[in-house]
Amino acid sequence: MEIPQCEIFLAAGKGTLLGCAHKKNLREQRALINLHRKDLVNISNFDTRWAQVCSAAGLALTLTACGGGSDPAASAARTGMGSSNALTASTTTTSTTSTVAARSCSYTDVSAAVQSAVSGQTVTIPAGDCSWGANQLAVPGGVYLQGAGADSTIIRRSANVTRGTYLIAYSCGNGKVADVSRIGLVGMANSTIQDAGLGLSGGCADFKVSASSFSNFTYAGVVVGDAPNQRGVIFQNKFTNNFAPALGDLGFGIVVRGGGAWPSSVTLGTNNAVFVEDNSFVGNRQSVASNNGASFVFRHNTVGATDATKDYMMLNVDGLGTATHGTRSYEIYENAFATTATSGKTRTAMAIFGGDGVIFNNTSQANITRTVEMDVSGFKCGSYPGPDQIRSLYIWNNTGGTAGYSVNGIDNNCPTSIGANRDVFLAQKTGYTPYTYPHPLRATASPGPVTSTTSTGTTSTTSGSTCSYPDWVWGKSYVTGNIVRYPDNGKYYIATHDNPGWDPTISTYFWSPYTASCSTTSGTTSTTTDPTTTTSGSTTTTSGTTSTTSGTTTTTTSGSTCSYPDWVWGKSYVTGNIVRYPDNGKYYIATHDNPGWDPTISTYFWSPYTASCSTSTTSTGTTSGTTSGTTTTTTSTTPITSGPTVTAASCQYTAVASAVANAASGSTVVIPAGDCSWGSSQLSVPGGIALRGAGQDKTIIRRTAAVSENQYLVAYNCSNGGQATFSGMTLVGYATASVWDKGLGLLGGCKDFRVTDSKFTKFTFAAVYVGDAPGQRGVIWKNNFVNNYTPALANLGYGVVVYGGGAWPNLDLGGPNAVFVEDNYFIGNRHNVASNNGSVYVFRYNTVVGTDAAKDYAMTDAHGVSSSPRGSRSYEIYNNNYSTQITSGLQRTAIGIRGGDGVIFNNTAPATISRTIELMTEGFSCGTYPGPDQIRSVYIWNNSANPSNGYTTNGIDNTCPSSIGLNRDYFLTPRPGYTPYTYPHPMRAQ
Repeated sequence: MEIPQCEIFLAAGKGTLLGCAHKKNLREQRALINLHRKDLVNISNFDTRWAQVCSAAGLALTLTACGGGSDPAASAARTGMGSSNALTASTTTTSTTSTVAARSCSYTDVSAAVQSAVSGQTVTIPAGDCSWGANQLAVPGGVYLQGAGADSTIIRRSANVTRGTYLIAYSCGNGKVADVSRIGLVGMANSTIQDAGLGLSGGCADFKVSASSFSNFTYAGVVVGDAPNQRGVIFQNKFTNNFAPALGDLGFGIVVRGGGAWPSSVTLGTNNAVFVEDNSFVGNRQSVASNNGASFVFRHNTVGATDATKDYMMLNVDGLGTATHGTRSYEIYENAFATTATSGKTRTAMAIFGGDGVIFNNTSQANITRTVEMDVSGFKCGSYPGPDQIRSLYIWNNTGGTAGYSVNGIDNNCPTSIGANRDVFLAQKTGYTPYTYPHPLRATASPGPVTSTTSTGTTSTTSGSTCSYPDWVWGKSYVTGNIVRYPDNGKYYIATHDNPGWDPTISTYFWSPYTASCSTTSGTTSTTTDPTTTTSGSTTTTSGTTSTTSGTTTTTTSGSTCSYPDWVWGKSYVTGNIVRYPDNGKYYIATHDNPGWDPTISTYFWSPYTASCSTSTTSTGTTSGTTSGTTTTTTSTTPITSGPTVTAASCQYTAVASAVANAASGSTVVIPAGDCSWGSSQLSVPGGIALRGAGQDKTIIRRTAAVSENQYLVAYNCSNGGQATFSGMTLVGYATASVWDKGLGLLGGCKDFRVTDSKFTKFTFAAVYVGDAPGQRGVIWKNNFVNNYTPALANLGYGVVVYGGGAWPNLDLGGPNAVFVEDNYFIGNRHNVASNNGSVYVFRYNTVVGTDAAKDYAMTDAHGVSSSPRGSRSYEIYNNNYSTQITSGLQRTAIGIRGGDGVIFNNTAPATISRTIELMTEGFSCGTYPGPDQIRSVYIWNNSANPSNGYTTNGIDNTCPSSIGLNRDYFLTPRPGYTPYTYPHPMRAQ
């Protein structure tokens, strides 16, 4: 019996109607019933399939309320249901939607939406620029806030407030999570008040703050405190000019205040800290300040000082001051500190006044006088030990500092209290391992709306420690940060690298043991036997059914098939997951983490995906027999790096070449740790074989003899249609002007290639070369490109080269068919990207640093017609952070464009760079129009202007306006209809 346009919430077996609401969308017709293993099943009708699920009385009452009849007996008869079919257990299920949409960004509308939301719901705040006066939005833990983008949803403080008032204040005293994303908060920039942006109080655990901006707050952008055991991650945000010189001693990007607890010892490298990673800080007095027992991790950030803030410490770890205690622990590593001050020097990158920690692998610009400054606080220099003083600090492998101010970049202001090799050690901390990067919370959705179920019936009693992490499944793709339970031993493991389902007990590169924080349960669990289908990951299990088949069955399937798994309601997905929607057979890609929302409805979380599929045909056959019990069918996507592993005997060329020669397509050649010289040899690798080292600075391959410009250390040839995958290595060039050497070559039309977790340094021609073929596509992410340039050559020195094959494809901005370069670090390269000959590339979310050697050039480049038949076809350059480490003069240009079409937006560049964007002609004389492959359609918006340099008024220098016309060839507005391609790139999650 079909029940049209009706959604039913029932308690089967009891005949208790919980709710009924008419729906217009037939896809929303569903009864929410708790079945085996608490899976949610959508149904739009009740027929004999569900006779064992609903009792006659319960169904009849429900049908009556929804207009389906009032006679229980008649209802039972129409559904083929008798009293003998009653459910063996009674179930109550309630469901809550995932979002509450505020009508506008006004305080009144957002406050109303927050008050109407329940735990697990996200309040979405639309685009707009709204002033909130003196109001503070109070948000309980468990209710999340999400704007339309940091530059789209803007909330402003527009009236005086006291120091303890925030624009948004979370209280996590209820034990639930705070999650803020995609919002821009703007302070008053008024030195008469001490305002702050976001407050996280009440002991927030597992909080997330991401993709947002905080600017012009005189006290702090974000304040975390005061409570012990705070933990969470603040990532990919911008903190800009949170400082007023008139206040002097305030102006923080982030404040971390503990609750006054002081553990007798700390274990570094765990998740029990406030993590600050992959953010940009510019113009704040201190990017982070901490005290009162705080523990924090500061890593992979870019920090910039300005004229207003140059006399202060760019990062500050307080000792004992006005709080009960100083800072308990800190881990500060892999950060880049720079300054845009136009005169004088900046005082200190990192100032430490107490506590224990590690500081390593940070870079500090030459005109920052001290990389690390140590001092006492709360007691007189000479006392020992002082309360909460520095007692166990390890410092290694940092760069920067100025002679006369510091030794090796370190200035100890009180050596009588802070003793070398007693309190501070210039060595790596024994046994220390940094916590997983990126932080696992970044890949995990905050707890969603609660679906609560109470079941009684056949019961068993269980007690003990339980976790909700899923069991590991062979062949299921996992991304960094995923946590699983290993069924054979009951232990938990965390993925330390993306992998296609390797065994956690064997593949220790991809997995590490994980200590799970689990709850203790004791109570009853109902058990029923139903015709139930349960889907978990890519495995389908059918239990409790018996069927008999006999005869000859002929099935022929021919056409395009993909192995992506079917979407499952209620299954958690992370950004980049690809699924097939069973109802329409189409494919979708997750654009945001989500707990299993419908791809055809939740278009914020999913986007249509064009799958590249293979052609398959199934054969005919005869089947006869009876099946009973449990049948398991597994279908999984085969990642590029799946298949057998071949381990080279060493990193020597002969050993690696032998391993490659013995590897079949689909294999991964593992290159062990070592520092190996390859002379003039080139390793030739066919597409379909992956190369994986032991990690950056562990597997090191060096060019140590002269070669021609056509040779590489490693050269992939993808003309066989196989993919190229390269990870976990350092390639080092010859660093000689007479040798035009290259690191990694991706040749022969490589498609869906991946290059990650590697370092490329000292190549005079190029570190990575992608060419020369049309249709190239792939992603280069999270690599370091360092000093690939020699001034003696002048016209070479590239981080990444993208050369097309001479074809001139139709313009397809926002699509997947490009070379993507994202989340990399570039320093000391002449052009960090260079392109021509019909190239198509996307350059986004990178950190680019100019140096004295290469300051006279453009840091990012797109060629017009030059030495190749064609110029660059297209480029998308956005959300990059450009800075400099130069001792005199100015860097010429951040982004130099000589031809082609594209978009350039949301890039930041300091005043030490003369031009943010320079538009030029190439291959024809200025004044000619149109010139071959010249700039014809470039849209530029929301980049740094820096008019103070005198080179530009809006950051753009058009060197030939007679050929490159405003509002004809370039436009200072967003491109109509343009949407950037999914970030992070979906292939990073495969």
